[in-house]
Amino acid sequence: MEKIKIVIVDDHPMMRMAVRFAIEAENDMYVCGEAVNGERALALIETIQPDVVVMDLLMPKMDGLQAIERIRTKHPLVRVLVLSGEGTQEKVLKAVQLGAQGYLTKEADRLEIVHAIRMVASGTPYLPTEITVKLINGVQANANDAPARAFDSLSSREQEILDLMGQGFSNARIGDKLAISDATVRVHLRNILNKLGLEDREQAVVFSARRQKE
Repeated sequence: MEKIKIVIVDDHPMMRMAVRFAIEAENDMYVCGEAVNGERALALIETIQPDVVVMDLLMPKMDGLQAIERIRTKHPLVRVLVLSGEGTQEKVLKAVQLGAQGYLTKEADRLEIVHAIRMVASGTPYLPTEITVKLINGVQANANDAPARAFDSLSSREQEILDLMGQGFSNARIGDKLAISDATVRVHLRNILNKLGLEDREQAVVFSARRQKE
């Protein structure tokens, strides 16, 4: 069985050494190169063609996110496992979106690092449970907050109509109150739904009523 070829990318020598020691204790993988930033990593990858790149995110000249994007474009068969001190939902999501197949924080122990390398090398994405939970919670929070953030994009008339909907006004009553036709109210409603990412009038009414209670 061929060993997994690994490139370690981190600007801290002690971190590269620790990861190297973890890898060299295993029989099915080996370190074929090291780099201090994304720029040097790309040059190494071009020559060595490793199976997995274990990559930090915060580095000089070219950071990990920039490097991941370049690797994904130029070397799609090379897989990237992020090993970073940054474990925020934003960083994880960005790294995954750019093409990383795995993500660990630097608190991960030796056994988890080598397990993640094997998973990523086999083509299976790897995220530890705590990062997966953080990512899911963040995505759900963003989805729930999206209409609230989009409210400011509504025109003053659209906001006025939405407020009246939340107060229980029908389209006809809204038209009468604002001296506009029922057809015009329906046009505004369609624009409101599109801007807020809502599916129907009922969702708009619920959103408006909840907003007015806050």
